[in-house]
Amino acid sequence: MVEEEEVVIVGAGIVGLATAVALKGLGIRALILERAKGLQATGAALTLFSNAWLALDVSQAHFHLFSC
Repeated sequence: MVEEEEVVIVGAGIVGLATAVALKGLGIRALILERAKGLQATGAALTLFSNAWLALDVSQAHFHLFSC
């Protein structure tokens, strides 16, 4: 019998969403819980150093950043 792994992530911020993407890449389902009624852009800037870009590259998330 094959067991499916599932994870609950509390918070749909940058870390919660990045964790969900990384887990999906490993074949693990994630449920994201967020208290806010909706997600919205705040106009905030995000500075990423070289190690952060490497992590985004490994998780395949960098494609989404360049497509915005």
